[in-house]
Amino acid sequence: ETFNRFQTRLMDFVFDDDVEMFKGFFAEAAETRTENECECRFKHPSAPEKGLVYLKVRTRLIARSETRNVFYLSVENISNEKHQEKINEQQAKALEKHSQFIQTVYSSVPYGVMQYTYEKKPKIVDFNEACYKIFGYKTCNDMRTVLEDDVFKLIFPDDRNILVEAYNQ
Repeated sequence: ETFNRFQTRLMDFVFDDDVEMFKGFFAEAAETRTENECECRFKHPSAPEKGLVYLKVRTRLIARSETRNVFYLSVENISNEKHQEKINEQQAKALEKHSQFIQTVYSSVPYGVMQYTYEKKPKIVDFNEACYKIFGYKTCNDMRTVLEDDVFKLIFPDDRNILVEAYNQ
């Protein structure tokens, strides 16, 4: 009876779309009498305007008799982790979109495009088909093998400072 009152009060805070899952979580725990865990969204109990709180709820059977089972219920706020997961997913989608854009540009322009980084010396990151053909290579791998990602191997020694100065600007 105490649990029924607690369960009813607790269910008032479960996000509507998660109610059936949450009920199933308790039903499984009662039926199997084993540890159980679920992640649910809850309406913020003290400030509904704050939105949803993500909670990880665990049950553990701590006592059993012929007439009833006693469960320990632990609750962990995982809202920050869920929020970070959403940010990570958004960033991954943005990176994928950017990657597709770059790939489209690289493959569709009629001139050579080379991307490089510059730390101690310039290092080739990527280049398009037109680029390796301009330099007389038959394949991308041929160019990479010869250059070993060193941009300086493509530039006349007297002109290397021009590249360095342009990069530093």
